[in-house]
Amino acid sequence: MGNVSAMLLSYVFVFAIIALGEILRIICRFTSEFTRKFIHIGVGHWVIPAVILMDVQWLALIPPITFVGINYLSLKKDIFKAMETDRSNYGTVLYALSLVILVLLFFRPQHLHLVVLGTLVMAWGDGLAAIIGRKWGKKAIPNLPHHKTFLGSGTMFLVSFLVSFLVLSIMAPSLPASPLLLGMAAAAVATILEAFTARGWDNLAVPLGTSIFIYFLGGM
Repeated sequence: MGNVSAMLLSYVFVFAIIALGEILRIICRFTSEFTRKFIHIGVGHWVIPAVILMDVQWLALIPPITFVGINYLSLKKDIFKAMETDRSNYGTVLYALSLVILVLLFFRPQHLHLVVLGTLVMAWGDGLAAIIGRKWGKKAIPNLPHHKTFLGSGTMFLVSFLVSFLVLSIMAPSLPASPLLLGMAAAAVATILEAFTARGWDNLAVPLGTSIFIYFLGGM
């Protein structure tokens, strides 16, 4: 498959996830808070076919750049109700912006694992932490600037570790440090950033902070 075809497939994939979120909201009566996180997790998987099927950086940039604009319009005009819960929360816009920056920084053969790692830690770690923490988290972590629960942050650490370990084991097994140690370090950084960053802005801080940290820790 050519780069242009893969780029067009990106749009089909992302809009299919958004459409499925709308179906869950309208037909299955899931809350917008749940469907927002469903889309948050689902859209992150765009990165896997992107790094497999595309090898031209500027073409890989086009879909996330486009969705910075699309998500901003959706936020302001309430176009995709399944992913909008608060017009003051720019999380969806920052999500797409983080993908733009990850592709700019790391979309080259020796660093593709960092594009995937940052994106999937944000998608799965932050997504599941929010769902589980809000539904079952009872005890808040004291002295944090934002409400976070022990269960939510624990989920963030565990899921981020699993994602990081798998990505590094599969895509970068020859790094100087073991995927196990690097995965634990990535999870710790992601969890701290998620806990201390303002709502919405964690979609920028978590993926960029985690990937940049592993870039330096892994010997570049």
